[in-house]
Amino acid sequence: MLASVSTAYTKPLNTNGKISIETKLRLKRPRTVLCVGIFMAYNHGKIVARLRKLLTENIRLRLLEASRELGVERHTIEKALKEVTGCSFRDYRQRILLDEALRLLVQEASLSTKQIAVHLGYGSGTAFARFVRSQTGFTPTELRQQAQPWSRNAS
Repeated sequence: MLASVSTAYTKPLNTNGKISIETKLRLKRPRTVLCVGIFMAYNHGKIVARLRKLLTENIRLRLLEASRELGVERHTIEKALKEVTGCSFRDYRQRILLDEALRLLVQEASLSTKQIAVHLGYGSGTAFARFVRSQTGFTPTELRQQAQPWSRNAS
């Protein structure tokens, strides 16, 4: 079955006034093949916003899994992150992980550091503490102590 033909293909394409064999072959293929040079422009801000939502739901999400969930290529996610945030996927994921860790350390005083570590996917409290210290310069306990005056004033 032939695909519907736009007016551009109904006009003769060669010098003898007939449709060329190449055009006939193109017409037998699905309509999407008729489009040449499709340029897909993505809204990088929307990609990053959707990615952030995915990462807050599953902080251990990998780039390949994220690209499947979002329906875009991995390099498109990397490009969007570089443009919007200036960092790589790995760095962005760590930033979200740190934000969640800090939120839990400050707002959930009833949770131990080890419980927070397990919640965030760390195998041990030591690995979690090392991560927090490498990112902030403080241990989780020190961060909690610094945040206590703030949380008392907020209440």
